[in-house]
Amino acid sequence: MIKSIFSQFAGLVSEWNTQNNLAKKTLESYDVKKQTEIIKDKVVDELNKLNDFNSFKKSKHSQYLLSVYPDLKPVDYIEFGGQKFFLSPIIKSGKYSQVVGFVEVDGKLESRLFYKSYSDGGWRSTPGQRFDMAYSKGEDIRGYSYTVTTKVVDALGVKIDSIEQKIEGNILPYFGKVLKFAETDILHPINSDSMISEVKAYDDNGVLDRFSVYKPGYLGRNLETVDDIILVIKQLNNKYPDGFIPDFNKRLIKNSYFINHTIAGKTKIEVFEGTLNGRKILWEMAQRIDRPQEVWISNIRLLDSKLSSFGVDSEFINCGILNNKPFEYATQLPFSFLPRENGYVNITSILAYLEPIKRYKKYLEENRKQ
Repeated sequence: MIKSIFSQFAGLVSEWNTQNNLAKKTLESYDVKKQTEIIKDKVVDELNKLNDFNSFKKSKHSQYLLSVYPDLKPVDYIEFGGQKFFLSPIIKSGKYSQVVGFVEVDGKLESRLFYKSYSDGGWRSTPGQRFDMAYSKGEDIRGYSYTVTTKVVDALGVKIDSIEQKIEGNILPYFGKVLKFAETDILHPINSDSMISEVKAYDDNGVLDRFSVYKPGYLGRNLETVDDIILVIKQLNNKYPDGFIPDFNKRLIKNSYFINHTIAGKTKIEVFEGTLNGRKILWEMAQRIDRPQEVWISNIRLLDSKLSSFGVDSEFINCGILNNKPFEYATQLPFSFLPRENGYVNITSILAYLEPIKRYKKYLEENRKQ
């Protein structure tokens, strides 16, 4: 049955080779000792753990999934943050990629679905399907933007990118943009209720309310012109809490690492430390390599947040406008009037007005001159 849905991949296309090689280099340069402050537990990359997969107890739905789609048997493994992830081959259909993960929950392996966002460029964890049968990105579950609720932590994203085995086929009706299987039972292990129980918003006592009111993905719908958006950003620039924006001259992580963004290509990520209500937070700043003037905030995280079984932080910060992706959908006016790239609108020229990005770009310029 699996062959009728997935055709075995005969040869890697250049895009996959590029992505895989970049991910492997990233893992090699990923300084685990210096990353322990981010993920708290040392990353364990033990391929021999795959031999133990069959000995783990599995939930009813995980058993069913593997019996119907045996090609999803894990080919890679990563353990960190108190979680163990067995990862399937990358499932490729057109420009979309997905991976099925199996993670131990209450003594049994449950299934998790990860997909690579095209506009955001990184891996996300989906809690299930929306009423319209499309991927739930989290926005309809908790009322927060999916740009913060479903983004997998950096170590897991890099690991998934390094997976060499891939499956190609016409999988969209089964495991693509529409989460819909021929057997509806498959939907149950990937559901919103279990994600809600593990992931919640950090209560910042209203400190970031003025920022969170501008939800990512909605700026172009709620404001009429680009000038309106820029005006809002400028009005917010003197309202940041003390210590919230990092001192970019005091980097927490001395080494940078790279990701392969689906649109921007090779992208450098640097991590800095700030504070929010006395808690340490991590800013993951992104810079496009082929266009170094394009900078955005990849993520803002609580340093001490636990890792959920969905591969995302169990506690997230709702930063609103600060969590905007570098690329948006052209249908979101007034973004449609900006230059397009691969069918998406590049909004980094607007994000450049944000105070944290202004300071980061100044830091980059000063270090470039040294």
